Amino acid sequence: MIPTQLAILCLFLFVSAGRIPGPDGAEPDYNLCEATVPDASTYAVPPGATLELVQIITRHGDRTPTEHLPNDNGEWDCSAAESVRLQIPSQSDSTPHFKQIIRAGAERGAKGWANKLPKTNCLLGQLTKRGIQQHADLGAALRSVYVDLLGFLPKSMNDSVAEAVYVRATDSWRTKQSALALFSGLYSPGHVAKEFVKDLVVYPLEADTLKGRGALAYCPRFRQLRRQMYLGNKAYEQEIARVAPGLQRTLETLLGTTGKGDFDAKVTGWDSLSGWVPPRFCNGKPMPCNVRGECVTVEQGLAAVAARQVDYAWMYRDFSPEYSRLYVGPLMGELTDMARGPRSSKLQIFSAHDSTVAAMIGFLNATSVTWPPLRSNLIFEYWKRPNGTKFSRIVYNGAIGGPKAAWCDFTECDSARWFTYIDERTPQDLERECIALEEAGDDKNGPVSLHGEL
Repeated sequence: MIPTQLAILCLFLFVSAGRIPGPDGAEPDYNLCEATVPDASTYAVPPGATLELVQIITRHGDRTPTEHLPNDNGEWDCSAAESVRLQIPSQSDSTPHFKQIIRAGAERGAKGWANKLPKTNCLLGQLTKRGIQQHADLGAALRSVYVDLLGFLPKSMNDSVAEAVYVRATDSWRTKQSALALFSGLYSPGHVAKEFVKDLVVYPLEADTLKGRGALAYCPRFRQLRRQMYLGNKAYEQEIARVAPGLQRTLETLLGTTGKGDFDAKVTGWDSLSGWVPPRFCNGKPMPCNVRGECVTVEQGLAAVAARQVDYAWMYRDFSPEYSRLYVGPLMGELTDMARGPRSSKLQIFSAHDSTVAAMIGFLNATSVTWPPLRSNLIFEYWKRPNGTKFSRIVYNGAIGGPKAAWCDFTECDSARWFTYIDERTPQDLERECIALEEAGDDKNGPVSLHGEL
């Protein structure tokens, strides 16, 4: 078998197994379809140290597509996922008196627009049954470490110890479902009081630092940087040309998105041009086709993922420290304030998106910034040594000390260095830093958009 044929065979084997491999330099067990989780059997406890706080930032689990493609040929069934309901009312959720029934495209008639959608009983971006199970398994893994191994968290959850765990999610159905599933794995029915209801903190989108929408809504300088991001940078363009030569125009033809601004890589990056890949690859769905029956190939889908990998490293680490400062600096500052200030919680859970996790890793100037897999779990642990000195440790997708960075060893990063690094890169006066710079020909009111939070 010649090398090219062998490479193609390997690609098909990866996809058929529900795996999307990572780029060069990614961790060996990288799989965009599902991140690994902490393992109590290999978890290293720092000798003599006492754990004081754990913060975990997650990406939601496996989901349906976040947008419909023209001529979409995928069919999605979320009926099994309906059994997982939030314990608080939501505009997108079932309530104690109603069960939500989704009929998007399931009833096709001559009237209305249902015939424009694929057959589905799912909303856009809704967790699949697999996505829910992913976070329940993550919760169980966290329990095995922080309850069973370390005895750090209470064994059972009830009103008297409710403040030990803080839970927050973005205002998105899939992140709320992920938070609920994680909590149910951490405290299964046998370990939670029967009538116990856990508070879930949600901020308005424009004020939520977990999504960075505030920077887009209220920060002119950020919008200015956002417009400049993809304009004429040779190094970025050359890297995209290397991993996905001519792919944008090909995909626009095959996906039927030519002329649609949301799919223009020079405006939104490779967000929409690659966002359709994981739901289909990870769930064994057919590749999308156009009206002429021409379909995207597996190789083209994986090339789109490779372009997205380049995009994330460029956007969140390499493009501009100022962009990272304005986009995710407020969140990093919020987390460090919660770590240093008075608190009653021992575990703080933040259920968010791939853009959140990637931006945080880029903020830390990691040597490798990849597209965070579904169920990614970025854990900050805060420890105290017997002599009173403190250090921070990162556990990323089960790997202690990862991701790597030159400025500190994340297996044991001195707290003073950790907090100083973040403080220096966190805006102290957002109003002042958000003033747009005067530039010749710069249109401060021109169109700008963020990556979709996937």
